Amino acid sequence: MTKTRYSVPPFGVDVFTGNLAGLLIAEIEFENGEEEKQCQIPPDVIAEVTADPRLSGGRLALTKRNGLLALLVEFGLKPASNRLTRPSWRPGPLLHPAKIRRPP
Repeated sequence: MTKTRYSVPPFGVDVFTGNLAGLLIAEIEFENGEEEKQCQIPPDVIAEVTADPRLSGGRLALTKRNGLLALLVEFGLKPASNRLTRPSWRPGPLLHPAKIRRPP
């Protein structure tokens, strides 16, 4: 598994390749609950996945392509094929944000 992190303020966006090609995870860190409330999530976001252990770094490292495709179906996505493709992502619509609050 490899990924490239892009800074798209206020998000950090991870674009995955290899078995996870096509997966994008955006995350944002908040200093406090007020910042979190004021954040406007882009309309192209598919799901809030902070509490989903299947999308943690350790689990993703073990995820095979067929596991990713099955997971995407659970989020209402229907991949066009099972073929590995290289994503042609540029900063724009975001998928799978993870909101993270820094510990006090």
